[in-house]
Amino acid sequence: MSRIIRNIMLLLISVSGTFLMGQNQFSLDEAIDYALKHSPELQKSAIAQMDADAQISEYKSIGLPKVKGTLSYQYYIATPSQPVEDFITPSIYGVLFQENVIPKKDLGTPETFKFSFFQPNQLTAGIEVNSMLFDNTYIYGLKAAKLLKEVAAKQTAVTEYNVKDKVVKAYLSVLIAQENVSNLQENLKNIEKSMHETKATFNQGFAEMLDVERLELSVENLKSEIGNISNMADISKRLLKFSMNFDSDEDIILTDDLNKTMNYLNTNISKDIVATAQARPELALFELNESLDALDVKRTKSGYLPTLNGFASASGSLMRQNLFDNSETGVIPQAVVGVSMNLPIYDGGDRKAKLQRIKLRQQTNSLEKSEFVRGVKMQVENARAGWINAKQTLEYRRKSLDTAKSIYDKTLIKYKEGVGSSIEVIQSESMFLQAQSQYTNALYDVISAGFEVKTSLGTL
Repeated sequence: MSRIIRNIMLLLISVSGTFLMGQNQFSLDEAIDYALKHSPELQKSAIAQMDADAQISEYKSIGLPKVKGTLSYQYYIATPSQPVEDFITPSIYGVLFQENVIPKKDLGTPETFKFSFFQPNQLTAGIEVNSMLFDNTYIYGLKAAKLLKEVAAKQTAVTEYNVKDKVVKAYLSVLIAQENVSNLQENLKNIEKSMHETKATFNQGFAEMLDVERLELSVENLKSEIGNISNMADISKRLLKFSMNFDSDEDIILTDDLNKTMNYLNTNISKDIVATAQARPELALFELNESLDALDVKRTKSGYLPTLNGFASASGSLMRQNLFDNSETGVIPQAVVGVSMNLPIYDGGDRKAKLQRIKLRQQTNSLEKSEFVRGVKMQVENARAGWINAKQTLEYRRKSLDTAKSIYDKTLIKYKEGVGSSIEVIQSESMFLQAQSQYTNALYDVISAGFEVKTSLGTL
């Protein structure tokens, strides 16, 4: 029973390991997708877009009705009052005198008494509504806020493009380093085989110790070179993981190779050769800035127009000697509606100065857009020329590699047959290694130039 459980556990561990390994394998497209999902820059861009939505809602609220409720209670420890002359007594006596009810007499100086309009307890509740009725600057400001959301989206597109560019370059750097390591390891096997054969020949007395030592030195040099390039591959891989925002402590396996990437570019780059740079996301940003400036001009000019606001309020007050005595006066209502208009007459030249600054900003944006378009045009032309030149160089390096390989193979055959020297083997090997390195670098240059074409055109 324990053996069955152990086998099941081993199977689960094996499946889990295979699954985890699969999770860390990336083609170039998968590496780009992973980077786009986990990039901190894009996460910040997403937050910026949500902030743009919040700004639109915030700005919309300016033009919506505002409703406010109030409730207050106050108790007068000392009730406010004022002295009032006794006007009631003289009036009554005046009527009695006039009707001869009583004889006229001198009433003397009128007395005064304290009179109050307040009760000790006062409870007031009310509701107030304010609303914008007309403000042209608000309308244009709302349009500008919506354009800002588009700016945030276009900025996200620019960020996505930059993330893709970083991942592509880092991915290719790893591929070129791994390709060089693979070539050197294959050559190391051949040299080690020749070294072992030469040692065996030396032990039989048919070779010199100098030949063995030369081959041993060649092997050590190759191992050192492999170590150096392997370190470069590790550095490139760390850079790739950083560009992808991948865990630096976990390993990553690249499933694409240079030849596959080259075939992809040969299939897709031809349509880019005749394309224009209209797909560049930066260009859309310039155009959105132009629209924003145009709206800003209209919004500022609208500041010369009057604004109209409406308001309404209703309230009720309960003023009593005893707040809970319903025999006293009940709630006293009050309601009012109205409108107010603000008419700008003179602002000290504020709007004029703002319009002047907007026009200057428009000129700057126009110059920057023109400069960007010219720069992109040059970048595209250089990228296309670089792609063509790199392809020509690659073809030349391929022929050189075939020639160097042929010389190396023939030199090995001559050495094994005893009609060649170890010096010739080492020299031909050095030429072959150099040709391999040059071909691999040329292949990388072609792929890099191809992606540069796509980057410059905005079709990456």
